[in-house]
Amino acid sequence: LSAAPRRVAAACTLLIAAIASQVHATTLLQQNFDALPLGPSVNETPIAANVWTKTAPAGWSIDDSGMPAGGGVTEWKGWSFADPAWWSQAAQDQGRSQFTKGTGVVAVADPDEWDDLAHDAGTYNSFLNTPAISLAGVGAGSAQLRFDSSWMPEGVQTATVTASYNGGAATEVLRWESEGGNQAFFKAANTNETVNVPLNNPLGATTMTLSFGMTNAGNNWFWAVDNLVVFTPLTLQVDAASGAMKILGDASFALTGYEIASPSGSLNPAGWKAGNLDAQNLGTPTPAAADFNNTGGVNAADLALWKTAFGATAAADADNDNDSDGADYLRWQRQFGQTSDAGSTWLTLLGTESQLIESYLQGSSTFAADRPIGAGFDAAQGTRDLQFTYTTLAGEKGTGFVQYVNIPAVAAIPEPTAAALISIASLGLLLMRPRARNK
Repeated sequence: LSAAPRRVAAACTLLIAAIASQVHATTLLQQNFDALPLGPSVNETPIAANVWTKTAPAGWSIDDSGMPAGGGVTEWKGWSFADPAWWSQAAQDQGRSQFTKGTGVVAVADPDEWDDLAHDAGTYNSFLNTPAISLAGVGAGSAQLRFDSSWMPEGVQTATVTASYNGGAATEVLRWESEGGNQAFFKAANTNETVNVPLNNPLGATTMTLSFGMTNAGNNWFWAVDNLVVFTPLTLQVDAASGAMKILGDASFALTGYEIASPSGSLNPAGWKAGNLDAQNLGTPTPAAADFNNTGGVNAADLALWKTAFGATAAADADNDNDSDGADYLRWQRQFGQTSDAGSTWLTLLGTESQLIESYLQGSSTFAADRPIGAGFDAAQGTRDLQFTYTTLAGEKGTGFVQYVNIPAVAAIPEPTAAALISIASLGLLLMRPRARNK
């Protein structure tokens, strides 16, 4: 590379780093279909009011152009939306009631029930499409899809999710096939699960549309979905030059713990421990239970108080059983020297070159602003293979997005001088000269 292209490459690296540093976790689209007004049944029994509709939420659409033109059960001619209890009852259950994650109103593609009335020749092919989803400020590769799913396979019935970026051609991000011949796509029955799908949004994509397809189906089974969320997960930002790490702020996550792993061992536990949440004393300390006199620590004065209260009052009650007894003395022994309950602030649980773990056992922290957690990346080794997972107060375990900034530019190979070129040419001619044969 000449000097000019090298400067452009370095500038591009810095630009990408600057763009990436603005990415924060956020919800891009959320839909549970519960606000849809439902109408009366048409062909299905039991006859009921307010149980189904073909009208999609505002901005959404259903494409049934691939369905046979006439016939079939009206309620299930392509994707529709239904009360899950009525759907299960109308179809004589057959596993549909197992979709307990689906509540209120669910989106249903049910070729099995559609095929119960005569219809024109052809197979079931229907697509449920989202509105355009803004990707403004979303880092490349960070968008994810999560939804609850009830899938019962048979025959050649196929489920797909495709993504179109900036109105371009659809890209398949999920494919489930009912037959086991192609093991890469075969999906066994699972009638009640939560599915997470990386959307692999490319650099420069500003909008995205998703499409849920049920295709190639006849008298087979069903696919129902609910509680769709398109989001960017919590992001761990890693400075590849300095090793400094931070959790990018997002007020929607109440964290109870996180783990950073590196298969190659490219972590710096000492740098992380020096600045992680534990080192910052983050949390609200709860006084130790055996601090009977509330002086901020468990010491000999608390033992004296226990001796006075033993068998008489609850003044030295460490286990909340309204008395002062031997169990409270044992608690005093275990907590002697403590200033607070160990689980009431962030704790370092494990720190190695392959794994860093912190947890808040009796609380959680919400970060509205970016939060540094120490220089936990080994910048000298520089292997960018970190994996970031976290747990929330809601009991969810998330797979975070790892983002590297300040990535060192790749050093260009120096251009050969004229003298060097002459030497290389001379060597080539020498190698090409035929050798004399031995007699």
